[in-house]
Amino acid sequence: MKNHRYILLWFLVATLLGGVLFAAETSRNALDDKDLAFQRPGFLMETDAKAPPIIRETGADKPMLLIFDRSFADKVLFHDLVLQADLSALADIIIISQDTSRPTITNGITASLSDTDMQLANELLKREPHDGGYPVGYVIIDTDNTVRYSTIDPHYSHNAKEIRKIVKAVL
Repeated sequence: MKNHRYILLWFLVATLLGGVLFAAETSRNALDDKDLAFQRPGFLMETDAKAPPIIRETGADKPMLLIFDRSFADKVLFHDLVLQADLSALADIIIISQDTSRPTITNGITASLSDTDMQLANELLKREPHDGGYPVGYVIIDTDNTVRYSTIDPHYSHNAKEIRKIVKAVL
């Protein structure tokens, strides 16, 4: 009789853990990086990789935050617009989309670029989402025009506080 309890307990634990693994696997977003170890890595890069001149020449007084998205049509860039204003005080915000769309509220946005050929995304993000389409994420470039942080983050609009901390670390 004791063996039946252990078998039942083992079955319940295995079912619970299987359910957790199933939930984790199905919660992946089609815009996530194929290798999740590279998505939002959490450290600043020490590289000599320079941003292309189309973005900005060296010697600027603030870092740049480049936000990549497939389209900004009918979007408010950050859900907390106070944080958007705070970010624009720390960095030049440049939005880059695969089309020519702009967000509903453009306060604090320095410039808007179109990247229909994916040249900027391939050069600066260097990542590909699960669905193989245009990557959604952000890049932080310091005042010397060096790429310091690059990540795919389909939820960037909810992570303004985190982005602000990273930009402050680049200052």
